[in-house]
Amino acid sequence: MNSELPRPDTLVRDLAEQLRPEYVVFLTNVPGVFDRPPEEQGARLLRRIVVRPGGGWRVAEVEGGGLGGGGSGGGESGVRMSVDAHDATGGIALKVEEAAAVARLGIPVVIAQAGSEDGDAACRLGPQVALQAAGTAAAAAAAGAAGGGWRGTLVVLE
Repeated sequence: MNSELPRPDTLVRDLAEQLRPEYVVFLTNVPGVFDRPPEEQGARLLRRIVVRPGGGWRVAEVEGGGLGGGGSGGGESGVRMSVDAHDATGGIALKVEEAAAVARLGIPVVIAQAGSEDGDAACRLGPQVALQAAGTAAAAAAAGAAGGGWRGTLVVLE
């Protein structure tokens, strides 16, 4: 018998499979998924991750505009994720893996910072907050995003 408790992100995926919600929000201690640990100089927020139906994912948009990389095997190309030794949750790598699994079900996922206006907007509006932020600053402000420019990561099926 396995006495290990399920990790929260894995539990969310299991619930999404059963309940089929309109969207899922993962809250974390940083504004979303970055191309490297966010405390490193030059780290860029990944605004949109596109998940391939057969497996793998690619970065479709990064903060500041432009498209990301993303190799044929997934999103590893140019993206470095780490897990702190004390982190029993699996860190951002597991969060992205589980978000991709949820997106493969056809359920969009938003990853945002807990306790922030951006996280609150993600919970209220789901993927619409990211789509509005990609539109105009006025639309993002109407969504309640901090400073009129929502920060987070949208994970969707290709």
